Amino acid sequence: MKKYVLIFLLAGSISLIAQEITSYNLDTKIDVISRSVFVNGTMDVDFQNKDTLKLILWKYSAIRKINSDNCRLRYNFDTVSPSPNMYIKEGGELTIIKQSDTPDKQSIKINYLCDMRNMNGWTQVFSDDWIELNIYSAWFPVSMNGGNFTSSIKIHIDKGYAITGSGIISKNNDA
Repeated sequence: MKKYVLIFLLAGSISLIAQEITSYNLDTKIDVISRSVFVNGTMDVDFQNKDTLKLILWKYSAIRKINSDNCRLRYNFDTVSPSPNMYIKEGGELTIIKQSDTPDKQSIKINYLCDMRNMNGWTQVFSDDWIELNIYSAWFPVSMNGGNFTSSIKIHIDKGYAITGSGIISKNNDA
């Protein structure tokens, strides 16, 4: 029996705030046994004259660090309030605070762990045979501003899984 991982990184179409993510570059390790997704990545953002960036992330995530130009950024991760998006039921609002006197356009490095043991819902699956990660599971910091962005995702998972998704998919020996 083949096992599959389905990955979608989709642009949201709901406008909450003006800032924009222009690209994601994510190095992702999926641990099927622990039902965890480890992410180490970079988001290129444009704060557009705002002092915060509001995103949605799976509320059962542990953020290890958020940096820009090797400086830790302050952030608030609200995992108690209802999700700011009705379609992302288990989403927590992640607010990243821009350092004063820094450019609006910057690369933000983020490292976190998503505990997906509680993932069970519409278009959200994490089982031994099928894993479906997408905007509705908020496994990546979702900007509900929408807009155009690019993404590059490197996925590490047990070799018994076939990976499919939207966009160009290629397989390397190390990912």
